[in-house]
Amino acid sequence: ETSHGVLAAGNTVNKPIVVTDDAISSNGATYIHVVDLSGRTVASAQSNRLDIASLKGGVYVVKVNFSVGSQTLRFVRK
Repeated sequence: ETSHGVLAAGNTVNKPIVVTDDAISSNGATYIHVVDLSGRTVASAQSNRLDIASLKGGVYVVKVNFSVGSQTLRFVRK
């Protein structure tokens, strides 16, 4: 897995997850998906933005796929 500086580790997130335009132009197409701790996909988007308003509070993992790699980080939804 390659890190592209899209997200900061240890985030508490209550706003949409957004991948910056700079990261997209440097690393290619974007696909975002969020899984809960049981491994079930709970949200996804083929976009640079994913609204997480429907997620219950808890710990999740977000994975951002680029054409040249990916970044995976854990976050807390309050």
